[in-house]
Amino acid sequence: RVNKVDADAGKTNITHEAIKSLKWPKMTMDFTVQDKSALAGITPGMQVEFELVKFGSGYRITSIVPARQ
Repeated sequence: RVNKVDADAGKTNITHEAIKSLKWPKMTMDFTVQDKSALAGITPGMQVEFELVKFGSGYRITSIVPARQ
């Protein structure tokens, strides 16, 4: 679930389920997107699906879309 979007900065805050491949529990995190245009149409409260890539010491969102119902 998207909590906050800062399209100008290319950042979003997401509460996500556990990500087993990264050994992350369910949590709320800030993420930077690889391409700011990916946040077009993404709004707070929206359920989303996203993909991450390792970038430096953190992770970046490479794809973010509304969740399939």
